[in-house]
Amino acid sequence: MDRTRSAGGSRTTEAPIGRRGPDLFRRLTASVATAVMLVASAAATAQTKAPKGPVFEAGKMTDGTAANGVTWHVRPPKGFDPKAGGIALLLLHGSNMNSAAYVNTVTGAFPKLAEDFVLIGIDGENRVAGSDPKYPACNYSYVNWGGKSKYPGTKAKESPVFVTEALAEIRKSLKLTKVYVGGHSQGGFLAYSLFLNFPDVFAGAFPISAGLIVQCEPDAFEDAAVRTAQRRGAIAIVHAKDDPVVSFSSGDNAWWSFLNDRFPALKLVAPERGAHMFGLLPIEDAVRWLVASTEDDPKKAAAELAKSVEAKAWRDVAARSARLKSIDTKLAHRGAIESANKALETAAAAAVKAIRPAFTDGKDGVWLEAFTQFRNDFEFAAAAQPLLDVYAARREAQAKAAEKHWQDARAAWNANKAPAAEDLCRKILRECPASIHARYALNALRK
Repeated sequence: MDRTRSAGGSRTTEAPIGRRGPDLFRRLTASVATAVMLVASAAATAQTKAPKGPVFEAGKMTDGTAANGVTWHVRPPKGFDPKAGGIALLLLHGSNMNSAAYVNTVTGAFPKLAEDFVLIGIDGENRVAGSDPKYPACNYSYVNWGGKSKYPGTKAKESPVFVTEALAEIRKSLKLTKVYVGGHSQGGFLAYSLFLNFPDVFAGAFPISAGLIVQCEPDAFEDAAVRTAQRRGAIAIVHAKDDPVVSFSSGDNAWWSFLNDRFPALKLVAPERGAHMFGLLPIEDAVRWLVASTEDDPKKAAAELAKSVEAKAWRDVAARSARLKSIDTKLAHRGAIESANKALETAAAAAVKAIRPAFTDGKDGVWLEAFTQFRNDFEFAAAAQPLLDVYAARREAQAKAAEKHWQDARAAWNANKAPAAEDLCRKILRECPASIHARYALNALRK
């Protein structure tokens, strides 16, 4: 029998009870199937959209751990565009420290850097027992690792490998257009190693309050492809002259090594004061110089070249002119390059005329400081080459004697005979001022 009821003025007709069973079953079955499909679809969508790696939030620091066990800390700048990506500063900590502290220090002490760069800290693999479990004190290892140098070193992994692996993982989840590696103290020693051994990973380096280990001396790298890749980058060495922990001579001697190996984009940032305090040193100056020296956009590179000409920063003029020439495939800036090179050659010719008398006399190395500045400024200028050739010949002639005096001086220091060592350093400056060891002797006497 049919049953009819009123429902708000409408009428609903229900089927007899005896015929509702199969129909209701079919409706329920369809509803359940639809629900299952919706749940499955939502799960599939969630699975598709779920990030495969860490999620980074602009303006905030995210902590994580790489597959190899080292911990890292990443802070994209506010307004960071994940699709466009950005330039990163890799910050390496000092001994018994954590790189999270350096990320936070840059954010506070150098806010403009934090606005413009992705800040990345990667910690050493050696944790100090009993330190803060969240941000433990860590140390790096690198002294036994030969890398791509001529020294074999250990076959075991050390920090250069661990850090590079961790950075590669981070880059899978965060688009980075360039990475500059910097480090303070212990981290500065490692920064040299990372840049020199992985020049295709790092566009430049800013080692701070540090020095070179033997396998990071630039002449320790003999592979032509590696050496070419290294010279596409830039090095800005930051070291305060009053550093009481790592002597300024360590940074100055590192600069001297790169100068002698003809690194084009090279700068020593040496404030009179700053001690060993990361936050008090001109880090931003070094970073901005690195970016200007490794610019890949021809228009921007031309603007940086013009600035260096105006500042009469002649080594920068030579390096940036050569770089612009290599990237200006449309020859849109040929005039700017020619103008810059003309200014460089004019300045070099005048400098040669000014320094030639003292250099030709060559007595007692009184010309050494002025000539070192001359080399730094005009090493790549054609007008300077005849005088530099004379210097190279003089250096070769003095090399053997200088090496002996220097080794004897080191032996005297090791035997606690400082006066004898200092006398040998003065002998180097008198008799072998063109030698590589002259700068080392000068720095030793300054101590």
